[in-house]
Amino acid sequence: DLMALAQSEELNIRKEAAKCIAEITKSEVQRKKFTKREIIEVFLKCLRELPADANMELPIQICRALGNICYLNDEARDLILELHGDEVLVRLLDITHVDDTENALQFIKVRGGLLSNYLLGGEGLAKRALDLEIMQKLQQIITIGMGNVDEHEDLLLNTLPLLSILTENAPDLNFDANLNIQLSHILAASTNPDLAEMCLELLHYQAENDDVKLLLAKDGLCETIYNLLEKYKTLASTSEARALMKLACELIVLILTGGK
Repeated sequence: DLMALAQSEELNIRKEAAKCIAEITKSEVQRKKFTKREIIEVFLKCLRELPADANMELPIQICRALGNICYLNDEARDLILELHGDEVLVRLLDITHVDDTENALQFIKVRGGLLSNYLLGGEGLAKRALDLEIMQKLQQIITIGMGNVDEHEDLLLNTLPLLSILTENAPDLNFDANLNIQLSHILAASTNPDLAEMCLELLHYQAENDDVKLLLAKDGLCETIYNLLEKYKTLASTSEARALMKLACELIVLILTGGK
């Protein structure tokens, strides 16, 4: 059966088995069938010590399979937690450079999807991830992305949603001052409306804090947002652009109500 094939000594067989499980577990019924300790344990074992110079085809299929199994599935998330698999998942963020360039982008996408589907399990999982220093790891990736926003657009688009999930599930989460500044700078440099919206939403949440408002105002966020409105006003006929502009204006108002 597929579970046995996923444990095969043959790398190619394991890859095909993981790929098949990833496809099957898109269905809710099949997801439950594969919520088994032994299969999750095998997948985590493969990801546990994943070198950056590895061929990423097998890890990609395993991330897809685990991500699909985890989707809206607390039983699978509990099994991962029980097996200390959250340490394994968070450690995937340490891979900041993938030698297997052909599969690098796909790995970044499925890594983000797996972590998102796991962390959507609620406050307990988010707080445990924070204890495992997920914020430091995310900030390291964002620092790389900020170096060249256009070149690293996909890296940022698949990393910032994790910050949103953590923000929603750990209400007392305050970003490091430097991270807020980085988000402001990504917003200024980005030409992608989706990326701009992610940055605005994250900054909006953080700017509820008066110290953050002052920090962002001094860093020139209001001017950045004004320039952003200029940049996207030609797209204002689309609902996405209108939502972006509304969010941008709300953030300016929020900062301007910050006293100093």
